[in-house]
Amino acid sequence: MRVLPTSFKSFTSKIAAVVLGCSMLVAPGLIVSAHATGSSSTVPTTVCVRLSSSDTSSMTNKNAWYQPGPLDNSFVKFVIAGSALDLHYNVSDCNGTVITGATVNLSSSSVGNVAANFSGFLAGTTDSSGNVTFSLTNTNTDAQGEPYPTAPSNINYWDDSRTVSSQTEDNFAPTVTGATTTNYDQVWSHVVASSSYVAALPVANIHLSSSDISTMTNKNDWYQSTTTSNSLVKFVVAGSQLVLHYTVTDGSGSPIANKLVTLGETVASGTPAFTGVTTATTDSSGNVTFTLTNTNSSGEPYPVAPSSLTNWDDTRGALINNIFTEMDFLPTVGAQTENTDRVWSHIVTPAANSSSSVPATVCIRLASGDTATMSNKDSWYIPGLLDHSFVKFV
Repeated sequence: MRVLPTSFKSFTSKIAAVVLGCSMLVAPGLIVSAHATGSSSTVPTTVCVRLSSSDTSSMTNKNAWYQPGPLDNSFVKFVIAGSALDLHYNVSDCNGTVITGATVNLSSSSVGNVAANFSGFLAGTTDSSGNVTFSLTNTNTDAQGEPYPTAPSNINYWDDSRTVSSQTEDNFAPTVTGATTTNYDQVWSHVVASSSYVAALPVANIHLSSSDISTMTNKNDWYQSTTTSNSLVKFVVAGSQLVLHYTVTDGSGSPIANKLVTLGETVASGTPAFTGVTTATTDSSGNVTFTLTNTNSSGEPYPVAPSSLTNWDDTRGALINNIFTEMDFLPTVGAQTENTDRVWSHIVTPAANSSSSVPATVCIRLASGDTATMSNKDSWYIPGLLDHSFVKFV
């Protein structure tokens, strides 16, 4: 049941009609007074402004909720987000004489939890049949609209059993310039999402398998999009496969089945290249797998100690002069909030090819067995930032 504010009876007096000073396009003959006995170009003290029967056939009369006056009517109208709303009014003296050349202003008041937005002219002039048409266009998105009506309601009928957590509503009421009393039909428009719209999940967790993570290095200290998201570095040997196993759950941790997952790809550095399908649908357990194949022939130098193929050490960047071949992967299901495991993949030259050419920068290190019998004297002198000096008794 619609709950009306205590000040609702002063609704029309509190709303300023928006008059844009532009005449409306009208559809002559669309609205015909049932008992028209003539016409007048003089606006009487009392007028009636009525919707066409065609308009009201797709609305629900809710006089039981509220009537501004005994001769007024209140209608509920569902409007699909982004669609047109045409209101066809006829103006008469309430005794069968239509009023021509009258200025009609349509007040608009967004009263819902979410603002209802329309474009179009809110002022028009009646034609020779006393008709005036207001052609409005809603500019809300599906996400801003109320849920599409379901039985026992439908797109042309509001049933009082309908309940929604948030309303997107704009109220329209006509007035006639020069009239002291206007008996009118007002429209309570409720903007609803299209029937095909699927609302975004409020929360989704998209995390990698523990097996995948065991071959990566957690770098949340570099960046974390949310407190339960992870950023992981993964070395990928040029020309090999990268297989990512994700599980998607909702905010309570329950698996989300039959959900499309898109794996976003971003080139972060160099010219990394992968082939493979980057969209997939979760199974009954919320699991989805992406199998990608790298097509590079070479990349960064193969990782050396203290890094390894399954571990990134932060000394690596300086060792290779921060020249990377990197592709970043980020999964999404389009939820409002997503806690994800992103993968920063670094393409490396295969170890077997590492001696086939001499790179511009090389590292020459002693074996740990050698340095075990020496004394590090970097405090005395080091030729370069990444060099070391050792003393050895012979």
